[in-house]
Amino acid sequence: MDLLAYDWGLWKNLVREISCNQNDQDASCLNTAVQWYENETMSKYGCQPQWSEFLMCLQQEEPIIQDRELKWYPVFHHLSYGLQSVFLQLLLHFRHKIPTSELVNFTKVIASYVHGETWVDAYIRMLVAHCQLFNTDISDDCKQVKGYVFTSDNEKMANSVLQQLTSGRGHVAHSSQLSQQGKEESSIHLDPTLHDVYASPSDDCKNKSTTKSVELTDLIEDNDTEEPTVKKAKVSKEEALEPNKILESLDAATQADLMKLREHWQNEYKDFPEEFKLFYTSTPNQVGEYCRFMDLDSLSENSVASACQNLLIVSESISHDNSVQFLQSALLPKLSAGASRPILGLLKAIGEKLPNSLVDGIFMHLVLSEKSSSSHYDVMCKIMKDSMPVPVLVHFIKKLNSTLEDITEAQFPVYQMLFDLKIPLGKKDISLILEILRKSAPAFPKNLKFGKLVLATLNVYGKLMEREHVTTVQQILQFHTSFLKKSIESAINKLGTN
Repeated sequence: MDLLAYDWGLWKNLVREISCNQNDQDASCLNTAVQWYENETMSKYGCQPQWSEFLMCLQQEEPIIQDRELKWYPVFHHLSYGLQSVFLQLLLHFRHKIPTSELVNFTKVIASYVHGETWVDAYIRMLVAHCQLFNTDISDDCKQVKGYVFTSDNEKMANSVLQQLTSGRGHVAHSSQLSQQGKEESSIHLDPTLHDVYASPSDDCKNKSTTKSVELTDLIEDNDTEEPTVKKAKVSKEEALEPNKILESLDAATQADLMKLREHWQNEYKDFPEEFKLFYTSTPNQVGEYCRFMDLDSLSENSVASACQNLLIVSESISHDNSVQFLQSALLPKLSAGASRPILGLLKAIGEKLPNSLVDGIFMHLVLSEKSSSSHYDVMCKIMKDSMPVPVLVHFIKKLNSTLEDITEAQFPVYQMLFDLKIPLGKKDISLILEILRKSAPAFPKNLKFGKLVLATLNVYGKLMEREHVTTVQQILQFHTSFLKKSIESAINKLGTN
């Protein structure tokens, strides 16, 4: 088919370049596409390529004769496998820059065609998972898409590797033992600096990093769309703070690479170390084991900063759970006595590039820890205000609602900051917040900060409140006796009955 016959808008030059080089490796084409987009958007003159044009062209339906019937399929499904792969990798690479609503429309169109176990199918699942992560309404067809699963031959080889590593023999089966289908799938490689931890099965075995099939939903953060009360029964402070157990011993080659990395960070070298690939080609539990082996607690602040700078370089490639493990191991020990100026600057940078990981790996730990001081909460509030996008703040407050049963005085500033920033919430979230405040009210009858928090809830989210919300606030007032009580009552009266 003649791709250039379609209206690609400003993307036409890129499509021409890639379609003329279809015989090149995926990684090469992807690098070309990424570089082209960055060069185009870097210019301050003229028009810039819009993702809507690109996605709409891929969704345009074209006819095809199949089983003696005329059927209509999106342009995307008329493309060669290689072009599909490159285009999907490009979307994944820039997923945080593409308007989520447009990405959702695209995934709705193509997700219904996901039936196999190829890399293209896996990329589509990753896009669906990304949209779900940001609490976007996706059709039931998209939500039912499951993660990539190993072929039977690869599963057998993974089990064989696991047995050999457990027995200490350490001999890894060569990729030539793969079936022909396995060879075809594993030949599709991404640039290691661009893809997530979804490495091909053969790569995982070579790196001794993955020994069983990993579902996509295990590699991304839950979007908290389930009933929070169910989660609340499952999550406790002890579980949230419990360190991961070491699952397997490290082989000599991995230990050597980790020691090289430690030395690299101690010397504060600026170049990116090749050995860091261990942290984005391994499982989250293995990442935790690597960090414990390297004893990151003993590194200086400058060395930790050097390590986290490496993490930021691969922020688009590393999985959420892996980055959470790394941040907890590297940064939490340095925050025991508050945050110094260099660490504060580092946290801001992480808040811009890995905000969800910062919330789940650092902020939630600090909120649940009884050792956290007012300085810790000041740091969180400053980063929330200066560095974090709204969807991540929504994720944070949902995480708090599904984890906390009640609220302590030390935690007031976090909720107050979220309310001051007027984070958009649904009625269910408001109900959960008010319920937490209701359970906490007897402990703070005259506390002005608590009263201010209740008043802020009414002022910011009052228009969304229904009769049941007003009833909960009135129950809170039965315990509250500070001079803010009249202001809260006045705010309730202004709401009406809705």
